[in-house]
Amino acid sequence: MEGEKLQLVPLREVGDEWHVQGGDSDPVGMPVVGRDDKVAGHVRDLWVDRGAKLLRYLEVELNDGRRRLMPVFFANVSPKFRRVKTRSIFAEQFAAIPELKDPDRITAREEDRISAYFAGGKMFAEGVRRGAFGGPSRGGPDVRDGFGRRPRA
Repeated sequence: MEGEKLQLVPLREVGDEWHVQGGDSDPVGMPVVGRDDKVAGHVRDLWVDRGAKLLRYLEVELNDGRRRLMPVFFANVSPKFRRVKTRSIFAEQFAAIPELKDPDRITAREEDRISAYFAGGKMFAEGVRRGAFGGPSRGGPDVRDGFGRRPRA
């Protein structure tokens, strides 16, 4: 393995070899908000796939200083509002994104776990997973419809 380059790396590892093109909005420093419009942290770095020449992850520094990766396909970078938003998970759920064993390297298994967390969030952020973060889970005693109304008995 000596002499081989990693394919998926943060920009801090590649130096001047990679950069955000002039016409694109650089999300580094932008706040990251969840589907509840609350700030989870801010974009600390970008992770690129050298082989595909593609931006793959945003490294988010959470409000408590810990870092997590967010797949770029679950992120909406808004230059107009100067923020990054995801519709997959709530701000408080960023803390439970699977961590990397090494802060500058990602394994295929770690990628799968992170992507699955965000993909599952689109289905479960308000349901089963939401109950783990203090909010009521769907099907529990505080079931409400999409308008905040309780069903009639």
